[in-house]
Amino acid sequence: MANVRRIVHAVIIMCVIAAAWMYVDYEKAAAKDTSGDYFTEEDLKDISLGFEEKSYTFIVNDTADIKLKTSLSDKTARFSYATDYSTAVITVDSNGAYGARIRANYTGKTYISVTAEIDYCDEDGVYKGTRTIMGRAEVEVIATSERVIEEGEAVKFDYHTYNAYKNMHYVLENNENGAFSMDEDGTLTSKKAGMVSVYLEDNAGNKMYVGRVQANAGGTYISESVVYRAVGSAPYILSLVNLTRGDVQWSSSDNSVANVNSAGLVTPVLAGEATITASVTKSPGAVIKYRCEFHVTNPVLNVSETNLAINASMTLILSGTSGSAVWNSSDYGTVVVYSNGVSVPTSPSATMYGVKTGNAVISVSVDGVVKTCNITVTNPQLKKNFYVTAKGTKQVINVTGTNAQSVISYTSSNKSVATVSKGGVVKAKGTGFSAITAHVDGAALTVSVNVGTKKGAKAVLNALKAEGAKYSQARRMSKGYYDCSSLVWRSYKPTGIVFGDRKYAPVAANEARFCVRRNKTVKKKARTKLNKLLPGDLFFFSGARNGRYKNIYHVAIYMGQEASTYYGSGYTFGKIIHASGYSVSQGYMYNIDNISVIGRPSK
Repeated sequence: MANVRRIVHAVIIMCVIAAAWMYVDYEKAAAKDTSGDYFTEEDLKDISLGFEEKSYTFIVNDTADIKLKTSLSDKTARFSYATDYSTAVITVDSNGAYGARIRANYTGKTYISVTAEIDYCDEDGVYKGTRTIMGRAEVEVIATSERVIEEGEAVKFDYHTYNAYKNMHYVLENNENGAFSMDEDGTLTSKKAGMVSVYLEDNAGNKMYVGRVQANAGGTYISESVVYRAVGSAPYILSLVNLTRGDVQWSSSDNSVANVNSAGLVTPVLAGEATITASVTKSPGAVIKYRCEFHVTNPVLNVSETNLAINASMTLILSGTSGSAVWNSSDYGTVVVYSNGVSVPTSPSATMYGVKTGNAVISVSVDGVVKTCNITVTNPQLKKNFYVTAKGTKQVINVTGTNAQSVISYTSSNKSVATVSKGGVVKAKGTGFSAITAHVDGAALTVSVNVGTKKGAKAVLNALKAEGAKYSQARRMSKGYYDCSSLVWRSYKPTGIVFGDRKYAPVAANEARFCVRRNKTVKKKARTKLNKLLPGDLFFFSGARNGRYKNIYHVAIYMGQEASTYYGSGYTFGKIIHASGYSVSQGYMYNIDNISVIGRPSK
């Protein structure tokens, strides 16, 4: 057991001796400078330790290197770094004799310190001891700039004035539509509302975020963005609303069209378009521009004086402008204006309606001027609107109720039946129907022209002479009295057609049988196809059994078609004349399902 203790004791002593020998060699090696010499105690007097700058300023979240200012190296000294205070303003990573790398974590101030342990020797290079020296510098971490300004204002960035950033320049990101500009001295100017990010960038393209600027619209706007003013209208004032500060300059893109003075008063000069601009300077280099589209127009009414018929309408149209128009009538009892008091921004027009004969002045206010039209309301009427005539004859259309300014024009719906001259003379060209229309003062007056055979047309005209005569079966052949069949017989007799009896009128059934036996008929379907009928055709009506031919009890003379004034152009009614009830009278086709025979005696 004693031997074991002696062996362990010997091993311990040998280890201590070996460790002491190794420490001495290390200290000797460490005491040498970079040239191979040793630092002596006297050499330590010339050694200094510090940072290149006494104070540093960094932007939060930046990472930077702080260099030492010393003659020491990692071979001659052992370096360590620390920060003052417990606040984690910066984080420090040691980099030996080169310095330290810091990370700027939070805004604030702190100190960074460096400690160097230096071994020194005697003249023979024998280790004598270790000397500790220190150095320190102030570090300030500053915030980025998050700014909100008004459009047109400027904000100054001064990060480039700090040593860490003096060789960097400002760049902008997300500068949409060029809303911002940045000067070399760090002045950021907003030209209009928007947001932009600001960075510092070095020559290698490395960027450091320094802030963001939001420019809000200031609430200022030009009083009108689009204006229509006529040539010769009064000057028009434009203004800037909610302008709190700033110098204003007004200008026109085309002074030959519209010029503007320093107060925003715009004078229309010549028809065309110009842009009026209000330039507002809120800060040096920042100019906000507000624009107005100024349209100079030359509005003209299509007529200045005209006629308008009662119950007719017409449209007045303004040309030379797209501005809003307000219409008015000096006498609404004479002429009504449909667009009165209503703006018509895209199609300046209005409809006039004639109420009664007289005069009214129509005015329209547009683009700062007033245009007028004098309207005379007339009452044009046809002296006769229904004609029955034979091929080759002429008729004259007479229109009354017009004045010297009235212009009448005519049209024919079927020129193969009837033509009409400029003077209203109608010439019957062929059998059938034509609607002759007289156009006057906005009214359309229609004349129904029915052209038949000479005998058929003559029979209708003869029947019309008897219109109003009394109805009587007992006295049917006496002067001034008629029944249905005697009206037919007495109307046709002057043409030589007597239905088989030259002395006395047959009854309606016998007249029908006469037409059927002599093939003087038209197919029954013509009763619904008026264009197949001619004036003078006969409608024979059948009813209850009466012992007569086809149970026929009544006959009427077809006069022709009459154009509708109610259902619109192109629609016509079939007219008849017959003796029924109390007298000889005109009427319209009825009970057509009971028409069993359609006779055409003139066939």
